Amino acid sequence: EAIRKAAESNATLNAPGELNAAKEKLVQAKEAAYKRDYDEANRLAEEASIDADYARYKAASEKARKMAEQLREDIKVLRQEVEYLSKQ
Repeated sequence: EAIRKAAESNATLNAPGELNAAKEKLVQAKEAAYKRDYDEANRLAEEASIDADYARYKAASEKARKMAEQLREDIKVLRQEVEYLSKQ
């Protein structure tokens, strides 16, 4: 569930390393469960979930940063236009 949510939040683009770490830990958790090492499987599954949540939050943060950067650029252009028009 957490990995799916992270992937849906563009973590593939904005936090690929973190998302891949989560996926790898999930694979390791499944392998541990197959070997009947349930304590290890639970630990790895929990780590995978935490890594996926981190990837999702990092992706959201990066998206917000990019939006703020674009907004600053738009404001700069608008100010230049206002300044140009005020001199006519």
